[in-house]
Amino acid sequence: MKITICSMCKEVCQTEGIVPGYATTKTGKMVCYDCAGKIDREELENLPIGGKITQYLVKEKNEYFISNWPGTLKIRVWYIKKGNHNIAGTRSDVWFCYAGHDFHGVQYGNHSQICHITRVKKFY
Repeated sequence: MKITICSMCKEVCQTEGIVPGYATTKTGKMVCYDCAGKIDREELENLPIGGKITQYLVKEKNEYFISNWPGTLKIRVWYIKKGNHNIAGTRSDVWFCYAGHDFHGVQYGNHSQICHITRVKKFY
């Protein structure tokens, strides 16, 4: 069994079942899931107005959250609007705040959780 060390915190990445226990950054470094959450948080915090990022829209019980793949980033969505889309069939628009910034996300169809997020000026 190959042991992977996180390039940020230097801890051993713990495998769970069939998942490798680590994520790969845009620069190719291997990081543990906790550090992946920190990277995703920093990316949201530093996103300029009009900047875009992709995460996941997940539903737990009756609440919606923006999450990263391992679930180490979790932000509650404060408003969701469901509508129609000419190709995907459905469209979900979501709005949330994080680190004092406002964001709008769009998720298309019922067969994906991918949410395209844009930082916006203000909601009101």
